[in-house]
Amino acid sequence: MALELVLEEYHELAVVILEGCVRASNAGFLQNTFNMLLSEGHARIVLDCRALSSMNSDGLAVLSDLVRATSAGGGKIVLCHASKNLVDLLDISGLDQFIEVTSGRAEAMRQVMH
Repeated sequence: MALELVLEEYHELAVVILEGCVRASNAGFLQNTFNMLLSEGHARIVLDCRALSSMNSDGLAVLSDLVRATSAGGGKIVLCHASKNLVDLLDISGLDQFIEVTSGRAEAMRQVMH
């Protein structure tokens, strides 16, 4: 399954809706999208994972890079609608210390702004 992204931009906040799978073949596309958002001044990013079916270590590496970039710029990342598998991957990788996970999108948008 391919990866599709839907972007919603609100001033310094961006919502990225992930659909499909994140793997080696499309991790660069995801990285480029995040780099573009950061270069446009979106330091606060919500990742809506409702339609994300899977993510492997390549996707975790992209998230790790995003954590470093947003932290350096005073930003924040919040995930919503993350599957148990994704939450477990964040926990195993240690990224759960840097990425907050909420159950809903509205809550994620509130959290990313604080």
